Order: sequence, then C-alpha cells, then structure tokens
Amino acid sequence: RGLGDVYKRQTYVNAQGPKGTTQRGWRWTPTDGLGRFKIGGLKEGLYDLHANSTFGQPKPLKDIPAGTQDVELKLEVVQTLTGTVHSALTGKPIEQFDLGIQRQQQQGNVVQYRGGGTREIRSPDGQFERPVQPGTYTVTVSATGHAPQVVKDVVVEALAPPQPLYLTLDAGGGVHGTLTDREGKPLRNAWIHARVHRSPGEPADPADNLLQVADRSDSKGRYFLQGLAPGTYLIQLNMGTSGSVRAQVTVQGMETIRQNLQLMPTGSVLVRASDEEGKPIKGVYFYFYDDHNQWLGWGRQTDQNGESLAQNLRMGPAVAQAQHAKYERDRFHVTVRPDAQVTLDV
Repeated sequence: RGLGDVYKRQTYVNAQGPKGTTQRGWRWTPTDGLGRFKIGGLKEGLYDLHANSTFGQPKPLKDIPAGTQDVELKLEVVQTLTGTVHSALTGKPIEQFDLGIQRQQQQGNVVQYRGGGTREIRSPDGQFERPVQPGTYTVTVSATGHAPQVVKDVVVEALAPPQPLYLTLDAGGGVHGTLTDREGKPLRNAWIHARVHRSPGEPADPADNLLQVADRSDSKGRYFLQGLAPGTYLIQLNMGTSGSVRAQVTVQGMETIRQNLQLMPTGSVLVRASDEEGKPIKGVYFYFYDDHNQWLGWGRQTDQNGESLAQNLRMGPAVAQAQHAKYERDRFHVTVRPDAQVTLDV
C-alpha cells in the first residue's frame, strides 16, 4: 500500500489460478502511484496472489476468490545494501560490473543459498544500491579485466542500515600454455575452461560459477586464462575420439602459471542393466563422474536389451550413476580403458 508508480513501476502483482482446473494461468499488473492494483478478466475460482517489488518481497496470499476487493499485500521489512566497486589497477571506480546477492541459509553444517542471480550495474561512480530483507548474504562482484570477488556472511539487520561495502578488484592470477593433440601437434579453436575444484565430499558453492574462466586456443594452440581469483581450479576438455585432457592448478595471487595440455585417449562403457530375476531393464539412464565427482559424460537410456553405450569418456576410474523411475538410484564403479570398450553389468 502506498508503494506504486515509483522507480519506473517496479512493483507488480500477479494472480495464478483458478485452482483445481486444467487450464490454470496467470495475469499480472503494475501498481499505481498509491500502491493500488486491479486484475480483471479472471474466471470464477480461487487464486494465489504474488507480488514482485524493488522495495521487497511480500508474502503471497493463498486461495483468494475472484471478485474479492480490498486485498492488501504487505511488504516485509527491507533495508538497502550499498557499496562501491574500485579497480586496484587504476585506483578508480569501475563503471560497469556484474553484481550478485544471494541469501545464505544454514542447514546443519551446510550453507545453502536462495534467490539472487547476477545483474549488470552501470554506475559512473562505481556505487550500487539493492533493497534486501534482513538476513545473511553472499555478495559477488565481477568486471572485465579483473578477478571476481566473493564476500560472504554480510549481515543485514532489521533495525539498523547495513554497513556499506567497499570492494576492490585486482587483476587476479592466470594460467597459460599450449594445447596439443595425442601426437603433439597444436590444436586451434578449442575452448578451454577452468572451474573451481572441490575435493570429494566438499559441497559446491553457488559462487563457483562466477569464478570460472574460459579462453579459445589460437592457431599455435596457445591459450591464456586470465582474471582467476585465488583458489584451486580444474581444467577439463573432451574432444570425443580425438581424446581428452584434465589438469589441476592452484592460483595463489597475481601470478601466472604455465600448464601445457595434451590430449589423452578416451574409451567407452557398455552398460547392461537387469533386475533381480536377470531380466533386462529398459529406460535406465546412466551418468558418469570421475573420482572427484567431476562430470565425464552420459549414456542414452537402455534399450529393450537393457543396454546403453557411453562413448568418449576420459580413461581412468569412473562412477556410473543409474537412474530409473521405478528403482532407487545407485552408483557403480568402473575403469575406463584407452581406445577400448569395457562392459559394466548392473
């Protein structure tokens, strides 16, 4: 109420329903200058009302009959998280950067995240303002030519404005080298990705996606991954029957590490799935991971003979995860051999 045609109508209300029908839909409308809204053209029935606002996220209203008047959606307490982003290279504000704010939730000893997403910010003075509800947040900032920065455990209280964030981005570290095929010849136009490496059993962090970097090899097979934040990264590349490569590197600061990459042979796995009576099971999917829980590949669902072929997997130990609607998920171990096909009976 009273929060409406401000900041380019950034408050919207939508109705979802009617419930209990096969043709459920949704209609939305912006609020006016007094925070009022009207959603017309609704069929008879019950609807859920949701709102989306730059001022905060109201609690939804459930089971509201069509035709109801004087419905009130109340916004929760909102504070404004502010900050400034500077470049350590120039000492000046960064005028264009990507900002992500995700709310942390503690589930036992594991931190989980809700909401968020990354938005592009354009600000001549490098400043940003974002409305947030009270809670604990992780803030991520990235900009071209700079290493991303992740700030965790940013506390926002209900009764006091949060402290401004002063973020300084440096150039970060780098990894460079040459990519060659199995015969040692340079490979061109191959995309090489560096992703944050997690040890077996270590939970992934949503901020990991922001920290990954990629580059394409040139005519001489050379690549240069720049702007890496401190940490351990995994470089993986699979080029099918031509081979695959895997390397692990650790960046400690603004250093540049040399890491040459050479393709190694790949192999394939023929999986045969059967039930307790030995009868083939059709429709089982298999997903393959290495011993560090990194993705290797997948196999098509098993056919009427219970068989599925997964090709071009990196050689070495692998874990096959089986999935079927009528059975519990299970994991099976197999060793992929170079330029060969191995059979896995499950």
